[in-house]
Amino acid sequence: MEAFKKHLKLFIGISALILVAVGFFFYQKSSDLENDNMRHWATASLERRAAAVKILTGNDENTDLMVQCLDKVSTLPNSADMSVRDATSLCFMGIQLKDNI
Repeated sequence: MEAFKKHLKLFIGISALILVAVGFFFYQKSSDLENDNMRHWATASLERRAAAVKILTGNDENTDLMVQCLDKVSTLPNSADMSVRDATSLCFMGIQLKDNI
């Protein structure tokens, strides 16, 4: 009976460690919006979206306009599989063209 209790405690301990490791892996994966697709863009908070735009563009200029542009791209049909990086590049080029004309 004593050996059974020791094995049960060992099994529970290993199971808890595995669950924590899997949870940490999924948390890390979901927190990276700039490498994700547009499906997750619409569900992210405004702070996360603005931070992702700042990281991807490398500056703080036109952040609100970029977020609005990416919001518009995320509502387009068949845009769910488009990466946030590609959509940001598209919006950034459009804003640069608008500023130069």
